[in-house]
Amino acid sequence: AKQFTRNLDAMQGEYRDEIDTTLTKEQIKLQSLTEQLSLNSTAIWERELKDGPIEAPWLIKIPYLFLCYMLDIVFEDKNVFSRFFL
Repeated sequence: AKQFTRNLDAMQGEYRDEIDTTLTKEQIKLQSLTEQLSLNSTAIWERELKDGPIEAPWLIKIPYLFLCYMLDIVFEDKNVFSRFFL
């Protein structure tokens, strides 16, 4: 429960239990580089299928592919890494 609360606070940008929350120059640099990243669903699917088709029972495969498709639609060309928690 403690770790869940800490992760939830982190997603909201609140770090109550941290004494020093100032970022170092290196952290600021990495943060600005991360903000430039975007999701390219075509490249992800190419990599996913590079080793052949996805092998799984249909009961698992259909919800998985549906979720992937929905994430592709919602996050295409957006910076998702600051919000990516799957």
